[in-house]
Amino acid sequence: TLIGLLLAMIYKPYMEYRYGATLGKMALGIKVLSEENEALTSGQAVIRYTPWMIGNLISIYTIVLLYAAVEGLDGVDGFMQISELMSGDGNTTLSTMSSVIILVIGISVAFDSHKRGLHDKLAKTICVYKEK
Repeated sequence: TLIGLLLAMIYKPYMEYRYGATLGKMALGIKVLSEENEALTSGQAVIRYTPWMIGNLISIYTIVLLYAAVEGLDGVDGFMQISELMSGDGNTTLSTMSSVIILVIGISVAFDSHKRGLHDKLAKTICVYKEK
């Protein structure tokens, strides 16, 4: 999980900076550009990813706390058991914060007339369909 979170923190900003899109955006024909319709700078790619990075850092911290506080995690069979252990140790506030960040981003996209989320406004970016 930690390796996955760390890779995600590199993947999305790198792909959007280097190629203008992640693999999913490429499959859908979507490209991320600056407000001036230019390629993203590395700074814009990082700023655009910042809300997710905060969520990932909270998740990493929660996982580290869980492994430090609970013995015998080797016998855990799945996500639900880990979730129960996390909630039992009072880590639900941190998990909720991470979820709220993602929810706010989703809602910000849904209610914006140009479908720009807070992350787009922070980074001064737009998502467009690629020309064919």
